[in-house]
Amino acid sequence: KRIEQGESFLDIRARFVTFVDQLIEQARGGPDENLLFIGHGGLYICMLPLVLRNVSHAFALAQPFPNTGTVRAELESGKLWCREWCGGPVATP
Repeated sequence: KRIEQGESFLDIRARFVTFVDQLIEQARGGPDENLLFIGHGGLYICMLPLVLRNVSHAFALAQPFPNTGTVRAELESGKLWCREWCGGPVATP
């Protein structure tokens, strides 16, 4: 479902995941680069589990995401791994 003139979860997922996948493809084999994403916590709680290998939706929903919260991720072997979620470490399986 979506609100009138708004995007559904599936619409947002299609844009977000495609965008992040394109950035990962561009970064492969290139020099180390830093990227900064600025957005709403609600977006990140819903979308980051789709692109971070070690973050589930259950984890994201259970963690507080305060105003100005940050998530740090690193590209490793072509995959994004969350290293820190709002100041706390995230385990890598």
